[in-house]
Amino acid sequence: MRIFKKLLQFLITGSFSFIIAACYGAPVEYSGVQTKLRVVNKDGQPVKGLMINIGGDFYPEYYYTDEKGEAVFYPMIDEMDVLYNPIIKDLDGEENLGCFAKTEAVLGEEAELEVVIKENENSYSDTEKTIKFVTANIEPISGLKVKLSDEGCNQDEFTTNENGEITFYPLVNKEGVMYNISVIDEDWTASLGYFEEKEVVLTDEIKMTVVMAMIEAEPVVEPAVEPEQQLPKNQQKLEDGKSK
Repeated sequence: MRIFKKLLQFLITGSFSFIIAACYGAPVEYSGVQTKLRVVNKDGQPVKGLMINIGGDFYPEYYYTDEKGEAVFYPMIDEMDVLYNPIIKDLDGEENLGCFAKTEAVLGEEAELEVVIKENENSYSDTEKTIKFVTANIEPISGLKVKLSDEGCNQDEFTTNENGEITFYPLVNKEGVMYNISVIDEDWTASLGYFEEKEVVLTDEIKMTVVMAMIEAEPVVEPAVEPEQQLPKNQQKLEDGKSK
């Protein structure tokens, strides 16, 4: 029935969709109508270097706007033939006309779409914060990667020092709410072990201590060694007699 529907769509509109397998093993379907997305700022100037994710969190596929602020792609569609709306992010800070907010482009039937991307209204807090990361035994963890992001142009990364600490100014939105930070352990050879990735909810405390959960190493299973078979005593004597 679905194949017939697609064939009928092609005969009537001249468009069709095609399916490929995604990395998750589930089929991902694309519209057969190519879309040109143009992104401009409030003054109508094209914005270069924006990242466009056309597949969401489950099927991420990325394109970048060119000098004309344009990106051309085949949109993804779900099982109900609804188009995935691309998500536009500014990852280059103040470069290319300024700092812009994460924006969703609402797709329709048109082959060309212009989107006005809004300026990022987030800012940094005036209050400096220190966070210390420790083990369950309160040992400081050095070398952890701590990422601070508002999913827009503001992207910062820190590394914990020998005392397991970072000091930074939190990102806040226009309502004054602080963005969470994510912590990743990329040091597999650390003497203290390897720790789970963690999202930390910031509070109003100037100094915070965060306990990290350790990933337990899987026990090494030694291959089973079969014991040597022992001959019965009477047979053993017989074998000893033959060898003399």
